Formats: sequence, C-alpha cells, structure tokens
Amino acid sequence: MLEQEPQGSFFVGGGILLKTIALANQKGGVGKTTTAASLGIGLSRQGKKVLLIDADAQGNLTQMLGWSQPDELSPTLSTLMEKVIAEKPIAPARAFCTTLPASTLSPPISSCRH
Repeated sequence: MLEQEPQGSFFVGGGILLKTIALANQKGGVGKTTTAASLGIGLSRQGKKVLLIDADAQGNLTQMLGWSQPDELSPTLSTLMEKVIAEKPIAPARAFCTTLPASTLSPPISSCRH
C-alpha cells in the first residue's frame, strides 16, 4: 500500500518534506503581509525552517524583516513578470536573501525577494 503525500506538501532530495503556505487576497489592507511575517516568525520559533518570499511590488515584507530600502533591490518579481509578458529576454540573476540573526528570531528566518 502506497502512502499518499499530504496536500500542500512536496518532497525534495533525501525525502525532506516541505510545506507551502500561500496568503492571498485581492483587497489591500487586510493583513496579508503582517500575517505572513507573524506566521513565519511563529513557525521559526517552533524550530521550523522558514523561507518567506516577498512577491509584493512594494516590498513591505522585505522592509518589515529589516531591509530599509526594498526599492533598491533588483530585479524584482514584478520586473521579471513585465518582461515575460512583453516577451523580452530575462538575464539570469541572483535573488536577494537575508537571514535574520538568532538574537531577533530563534532559529533564524530567511527572507528572499525576487
């Protein structure tokens, strides 16, 4: 009998189980960013490894987690999506990632902005 993989989860090399949680609402000001940051911090404090991806063009989650000038980061997910829509070439790039120090969160939490 095969064991079914839980919904919203997937396995990577070595059989490591990953969970994906997405927060979405088309309306602004409903607490998506605050919820994402709080959830990430809470899971991190429970010993979970957490990766938060800031897909908002305003970069509020990135700013909330310590990067004071998110507009200075390039490329952004928004910029890349615009190029895909316009069928322009996209040069390979590295994402900005930071790990907040253990003094802020225990264990550290990672944040990436594409």
